Amino acid sequence: MKRKLTALFIALGSMVCMTACSKDSASKSNKKTNESNNVSTEIEFDENAELKDVATEMTDSLSEVTACDSYLKTMSTPDDVMKVIEDWRNLSVDKTSPIYVISLDEQSIESYIKSASDDKFDLSEMPETVREYLICKIGDSIGTMVNGKAGGVNEVAASSIARFSKTFILQSNIENQIWMIPCNKETAVYISFTNTGNGVLTVTASYAAYDNQICDMLLESTGFHIKKLQW
Repeated sequence: MKRKLTALFIALGSMVCMTACSKDSASKSNKKTNESNNVSTEIEFDENAELKDVATEMTDSLSEVTACDSYLKTMSTPDDVMKVIEDWRNLSVDKTSPIYVISLDEQSIESYIKSASDDKFDLSEMPETVREYLICKIGDSIGTMVNGKAGGVNEVAASSIARFSKTFILQSNIENQIWMIPCNKETAVYISFTNTGNGVLTVTASYAAYDNQICDMLLESTGFHIKKLQW
């Protein structure tokens, strides 16, 4: 009997140990162990590669949405706006051109708001809920600004229809940012990445009027940090 109890305790102990090891392994998903030579290799999370995959999926879905006549009819698209969308719907992103990545950190957002207002502005004085909501909305504001300057009223209206949104769960938290991916010299796909916490990322893609010189001038004058990323 004692032998049976001893064997039972050993088995339970092994199960507990295995469970603990499994949990520890899951919590360290960014590490990989080569058991043959007992070498532990840390695998870095490649944010750019992850977001490129998301961007590719979003641009494909955006193309599908804008190619759907039933969707556009449901949105009661005016003729002038429909003409803009028809020009956009056959476009694809130019992977020989760089991706323009705009960081939406709090310092850049403060600089952007101050450039549009004479009032003193301190983002830290806002209640947390309002501050987080504002940061999420800034992406749309920048898109409208660039779209309006490079295009016009019809392009802004078309961009509000020719868009697609989806939520992703990634293995790491992503900073709020915007990608502008040129299709040609006049149009780009504009992708907004909004981190809503716990690895959840809300992504919105839309077509927008594009002009390289206007984009550089506007974004540099508002204090946003811009970097170029190759496919």
